[in-house]
Amino acid sequence: MPGGEDQGNAIGQFYGSFTNPVCVYDLPGGAIAMQFASSPVYQAIGFNTFVPFSDNHGGVYLEGTFELAVVDATGIYRAFKGGHNHMVDRLHQLANGSFDEFCFCNISRYQFP
Repeated sequence: MPGGEDQGNAIGQFYGSFTNPVCVYDLPGGAIAMQFASSPVYQAIGFNTFVPFSDNHGGVYLEGTFELAVVDATGIYRAFKGGHNHMVDRLHQLANGSFDEFCFCNISRYQFP
């Protein structure tokens, strides 16, 4: 985290899948499970879906924004259960098939309308 002593080191683990709409953030002090919204999807602007862009090195950037419902939360995050996450994501699939992700998550205790 910027300003921290361990910049560039992950503060937790993210578990996700391209086939399962549920993902989990395993963080110090607890975990947050979320489900990706299935609609609406606006392909042209990358809303609830990815828009691909070549990285010009054999890989592709997958960019988009996503709405997620917080379906469970434990530990210090339990107050977020029933809340919402607005994720802005840039997932880089490298030419060798591996992934590198950069995303911002705005997690709140209110539900998305």
